[in-house]
Amino acid sequence: MIEDKDTKIVIPFFEGLIYPVNAIKSNFKNFCFLTSVFALITTIIINLLGRSVFCGLEQENSYYCSISPFNTLTSFFLLLVGFALYVNRWDLITKNNINAKDTLKQLYYPKDLKALIIIIANLIFWATIVLSIYLLSTKTPTPNFYFELEYFVFFSLLILLSIVFLLNNVIFTQFLDEKKWFVLDKTFWPIFDNIYKLFFWFLIYFIFFAQIFRIVFLSIISLKTTNYVYTFSCEFIFFFFLYTTFAFWITSLRYQEKYLFSNES
Repeated sequence: MIEDKDTKIVIPFFEGLIYPVNAIKSNFKNFCFLTSVFALITTIIINLLGRSVFCGLEQENSYYCSISPFNTLTSFFLLLVGFALYVNRWDLITKNNINAKDTLKQLYYPKDLKALIIIIANLIFWATIVLSIYLLSTKTPTPNFYFELEYFVFFSLLILLSIVFLLNNVIFTQFLDEKKWFVLDKTFWPIFDNIYKLFFWFLIYFIFFAQIFRIVFLSIISLKTTNYVYTFSCEFIFFFFLYTTFAFWITSLRYQEKYLFSNES
């Protein structure tokens, strides 16, 4: 751990930026196998439930599409479960050096359930931010000053609290490891001191994956064929990179954990 004269925790920027890449490079075969398995299973399930990405395109197709609310909710929930199972297994591979095939042979209860809770919690935080900003920006003014003030303060606090938890996502690694996890007192100021690094990591990762998904979606939209194998392959690639974003996420949190909880046993 690097510390300055004021004993502030300094998280290296460049090393942290490429840490997920190095983790994938060091476990490349396991990464490809694990991510391919989850992407393949997800693509099959999504297609069986009639929620293929291609169902939203205005073109004739020969595959099954469904507008059933049950299928929509089921596919969404199973997608979250898939993310949770993947995150936990990739974490086990990088942290405990477990073979990918071995991680697929059993459930890791309650860690799989905890991973699902973490992902749902993050989804709620992001949804809270987006919804709060939307409600604040579309609010019709009223003559009641106190109501306007309370309205603004309430949703601003929701945004602020959500951002605080998202920035301190590293506490969830403690939750995953069955340790004392609500330790904002240990992470808040160190995270604040390194906030610009986390911001630029997020920005760089976001731009990188956004460009990949843009290329994939443009390929999907420009398709003039109803060949099921080709469309299935495009969706497989989409989910492969979607799972990769979760690999980057949990690996980045583990890197932060090395500095913020270096004294933890």
